[in-house]
Amino acid sequence: MQDLVVLWDWAAFAVRWLHVITAMAWIGSSFYFIALDLGLRKVPNLPVGAHGEEWQVHGGGFYHIQKYLVAPENMPDHLTWFKWESYTTWLSGAALLMIIYWVGGELYLIDPAKADLALWQGILISAASLSIGWLVYDFLCKSPLGERPTVLMVLLFVLLVVMGWAYNQVFTGRAVMLHLIAWLSTAPLRYDTWEESDARPLTPTEQKFANAEGFEDVASVIPGRCSMCHAREPFYDGIRNAPKGILLETDHDIARAATQIFLQAGVTHAMPPANVSYMEDDERRMIVEWYRNATNS
Repeated sequence: MQDLVVLWDWAAFAVRWLHVITAMAWIGSSFYFIALDLGLRKVPNLPVGAHGEEWQVHGGGFYHIQKYLVAPENMPDHLTWFKWESYTTWLSGAALLMIIYWVGGELYLIDPAKADLALWQGILISAASLSIGWLVYDFLCKSPLGERPTVLMVLLFVLLVVMGWAYNQVFTGRAVMLHLIAWLSTAPLRYDTWEESDARPLTPTEQKFANAEGFEDVASVIPGRCSMCHAREPFYDGIRNAPKGILLETDHDIARAATQIFLQAGVTHAMPPANVSYMEDDERRMIVEWYRNATNS
């Protein structure tokens, strides 16, 4: 029995350090890509679909980096996908929650002065609250609120406060903070790993634009002319959020914004402002023809 206690303590020690190290890798790679995006530059003769490039030097070697807003025409055989840091951080954190706060719940999870609960009840509340919290977050992000990030952020903050109050009616102070952090880490996990995924399916009208003749040509033009501003992470100097919340990075984005693209870039030439991205007249005619093909079908 004593050997089991010692081994269990060593397991908790190993998982704790795995969690810390992978979290450092996750946060570090996030900061690196933020810095990388801020340093990207538009240069002549970029490959089709490339948004910008940057040269870096580290450890005596030179690195030439190009960013594509959508998948390039030819995908490489080897692709490094920066998702395992977040996955491993979450999995090790979940294991640590179970080891310390579930197995050791009588000491660390439930506060008897707040609620007279059995350990299994506290564990059920812990697991159910995190699962339901994720489902609520996912539902809100897929709803129309997903297109209104400020309102969504305020609503999620209110939800976080309510969850903190509810946890504090049952758990110890340490467990309250741990569960809030666990929810904050769980909720946005899918957006860290699938950043380009679409929040909702296309409506029948939007699907009509996606299927219309000329869509592929327009979808190859818009990201290069418009997405320096209308992106999830805008690149254009002085712009931190996509104007009016309109995103123009993916095929779904373009189909959703068909009318705005037609009016602002095809008919009135109001966009891009001052034609800073040098949209050509034949590209504008392409937009008009595509829109008319969709509306006349």
